[in-house]
Amino acid sequence: MLIKGPVRLDRRTKNLAKPGVVEALLDLIPTRRLSTPEEVADVVVFLASDAARSITGEVIAADGGIRSTVNLYPKV
Repeated sequence: MLIKGPVRLDRRTKNLAKPGVVEALLDLIPTRRLSTPEEVADVVVFLASDAARSITGEVIAADGGIRSTVNLYPKV
């Protein structure tokens, strides 16, 4: 399973242009940058290749590290 993180897409340009949005998002991402669609596609191509033939039942996060740093399930 592939989990993608925040990706820079044309349809998000309007939201990313709002003051503080990019900075707040980048504060959550250890690599301090948004991924590109091409970078996510590279992971998909790898996973579909023979090089990944022994990878089974894994969750691959192409997210710049955000999954490791953000508590997605906080205790309420």
